[in-house]
Amino acid sequence: MATASPEILRAARTMLGMQQKQMSKLAGISTPTLHKIESGNKRIAIEYVERLQAALEKAGIEFLGEGEVSGEGLRWRTKPHRVII
Repeated sequence: MATASPEILRAARTMLGMQQKQMSKLAGISTPTLHKIESGNKRIAIEYVERLQAALEKAGIEFLGEGEVSGEGLRWRTKPHRVII
């Protein structure tokens, strides 16, 4: 799995309408760790970034890699639905 940029991860969480506290619980990481990931801190273990991305994908987000014509992005994988924690 290619990891998404901090900006795309933050945008995905925002698309879901989640606060950092909710998202960190869903991803199984601490809120301070989520803040560091979204801030682009380079000293975060890739495992935490992968947990976050997997949780976002499970919630219905599809990550789009950088292509020849367009940059990195995201979209709804399935019809949007509310995630209850």
